[in-house]
Amino acid sequence: MRRRIKPIVVYLFFFLVIGGLIFSDHQHHRQVESQVEKTEKTTQTSETEKNKVVEERLVSMTLEEKVGQLFWARVPSSHQLEDLQSYHFGGYLLFGRDFQGQTLEDMKALTDRYQAASKIPLLIGSDEEGGTVTRISSILETPFQSPLELYQKGGMEAIRSDTRQKAELLKSVGINAGLFPVADLASNPSAFIYDRTIGQDAQTTASYVEEVVTELQKNKVGSTLKHFPGYGDNGDSHTDIIQDNRSLDELRQADLLPFQAGIDAVRIVFWFRTIFYPRLILFRHRSHQKSMIFFAKNSTSMELL
Repeated sequence: MRRRIKPIVVYLFFFLVIGGLIFSDHQHHRQVESQVEKTEKTTQTSETEKNKVVEERLVSMTLEEKVGQLFWARVPSSHQLEDLQSYHFGGYLLFGRDFQGQTLEDMKALTDRYQAASKIPLLIGSDEEGGTVTRISSILETPFQSPLELYQKGGMEAIRSDTRQKAELLKSVGINAGLFPVADLASNPSAFIYDRTIGQDAQTTASYVEEVVTELQKNKVGSTLKHFPGYGDNGDSHTDIIQDNRSLDELRQADLLPFQAGIDAVRIVFWFRTIFYPRLILFRHRSHQKSMIFFAKNSTSMELL
């Protein structure tokens, strides 16, 4: 006759199994917490070291060098290397003429020479919106398409893929900042800037801006929000004085949203257009944590500088 297993043995068995699982889970959580703590300490140490390097560099710089770092200059037509050494620019901006007749290898060699001539690493930027505004892709067999075309064909996934390709191409030739995306809100196809926008409503445009700047940041390429709230369904500031008569509440409900999305997503650079706001004064306060825009009456967008 088979002997029956006593209940106490069964209970003890399950107690040991459950106890082992609890102990194992506890150990796992301790390991995870320890790893997180180490990561946080490493990040803090890294930030501290970076700040120390920056502070040491600032102390060693002359007043002329500090002032020069405030300027992101268009590449001059001559004496490019000499001007970098004389004026200590913070960076160079490449425009259409800088790419004419060049290959990708030529552009990489060019940006390498610029970096070698500067005591401090340069911010080298260029437009690459796609569509009517291309720079480096203009020397390729197939330039990048406009955001409007991309979104209509493939939605946000097409935008993300396009942005990754742009980032890889820019980095490959030593360009570390893109003068895009266009964050202007335009719904009127006859507006000057419409073909350079995504051509959608405020929320969709805000999502587009967030996607682009986030993807660029992942690929270690800087981004620029262009051009300014209210510039979308408006005229051409190259030839006219642009005016926007809307109230602050109206701007907040629409045109400000894409710019705010970009600010919230990453640390951002602005590309300014001059717009006159008869009902507003604008000025911006920047802190280590966030950027805030304040408004009062009678201002131009340049007062944000």
